[in-house]
Amino acid sequence: EYFFERRTFLPSTFRKKSLNAGRGGDAKETKVVRRKTVRGKLEGEMEDYFDVLKDEMLEELKKGRAVLIVFADLKRLQHFNLELHRSPPDFPSYSPPQLLTDQLENEERKSVVLKAFRPYTVTLMTKSYGRGTDFVCLSSGLISDGGAHVII
Repeated sequence: EYFFERRTFLPSTFRKKSLNAGRGGDAKETKVVRRKTVRGKLEGEMEDYFDVLKDEMLEELKKGRAVLIVFADLKRLQHFNLELHRSPPDFPSYSPPQLLTDQLENEERKSVVLKAFRPYTVTLMTKSYGRGTDFVCLSSGLISDGGAHVII
């Protein structure tokens, strides 16, 4: 299901820089190789995908950035959240992620959205919040550290 051939990362819009992928610029590209198929499923598929997400999340947290990870559905979000609880990143400023899902009451949802753009904050959300949700950054420290990092 995760047959990524190529992923592209763009820099934050908070900092105006040219996109010189592969030449020392902010944009970077990672190729993910397909694994061998066992009984119709890719071997290690979900675990490998979660490892890549976790590594990228930790890399950005170390820079003091907020990290938002968008999942296709609640099941994948919950699975990744469980993996983070079982094996949390080894980083002093790490705290368990916030969850932004349709299961939250309106006030809880507003609270999560307000807290999402704080330094060292991880927010996991379903794709329904990937568009149309107005996140606000009130932290000048986060802006100076490159803003929020969104993984889709």
